[in-house]
Amino acid sequence: MIKLCRLQQIWDEVGKSDNVKDTMLLQFEQECLDVYNRKVDRAAKLRKTLEELESAAKLVALSGFNKALIAAQLIAFTGFLPHKFPYLRMKCAG
Repeated sequence: MIKLCRLQQIWDEVGKSDNVKDTMLLQFEQECLDVYNRKVDRAAKLRKTLEELESAAKLVALSGFNKALIAAQLIAFTGFLPHKFPYLRMKCAG
């Protein structure tokens, strides 16, 4: 908000018309909405990926595969810490 006030002050000093100011403010608002929408979309995709990986991890935990190796690969691939896959950690520890 401080930056916006500063920008309006600069516009007043250089004599920008209200029409130009309004147009630029609408552009700023649209750019902010675009950034927000991209972040929401990215978060939704990441959540879906995590849910898919979690389902895969549960299947691995129930299978006879080398759980420690697969858990390490999942964690390395996703960047998630072991606490995100507690059922794998418990199976691997035993």
